[in-house]
Amino acid sequence: MVLRRVKDRVRNKFNVAIAEVDDNDLWQRAVVGLALLGNDRRFVESALDEVVRFVRELAEATNVERELLTFSQPLAENDLGWKGA
Repeated sequence: MVLRRVKDRVRNKFNVAIAEVDDNDLWQRAVVGLALLGNDRRFVESALDEVVRFVRELAEATNVERELLTFSQPLAENDLGWKGA
């Protein structure tokens, strides 16, 4: 129940996608992933820092890993397996 409240509060406050992604069967432990999109890397990094601070106020966070992907060129039609309109 605690995890659900944390996810709901993070989702509502920061408008990010958040989900439990591992350790589903372990009691009192969860691995949570979130996704945030933006067109300014500094903004995204700052927002992620804020989310981590917020989560640490709500629950104990022992390990934080971060991966930022930057796309500077538009995707070709076949990169995603579909054709644009």
